[in-house]
Amino acid sequence: MSTHSHRNPSDVGRVDRVAVTTLASGWLEALSGFTEYTCLTVACVGCGQPHVDEDDNTLHLPSRAAAILHADATEFWTLGPQGMWCPQCHWDAHAAERAATERAADERAVVEGGLR
Repeated sequence: MSTHSHRNPSDVGRVDRVAVTTLASGWLEALSGFTEYTCLTVACVGCGQPHVDEDDNTLHLPSRAAAILHADATEFWTLGPQGMWCPQCHWDAHAAERAATERAADERAVVEGGLR
């Protein structure tokens, strides 16, 4: 049996630490009752959705590096300055940035052409 604390909604987009408590086996562990370890989850900075497996289970990984590499290698998530981006939000952000760049270029062309 294992339990874990839920991710704080204000931490969306970060690789989050989740404390996991598991029932320990063995005589010595039985005296102390439980052991604790920390795992990490990933959520998108754009939409807040967690990185999940094919059955929609939130993935818990052993380290920050493992979380980033797994999300990048298996689901094509990307790491940016703000945090991890799911593929859809990354594409949406890229498209918005490209549209803004094209609008700025069009405005410069109009000003430089003396049409303003």
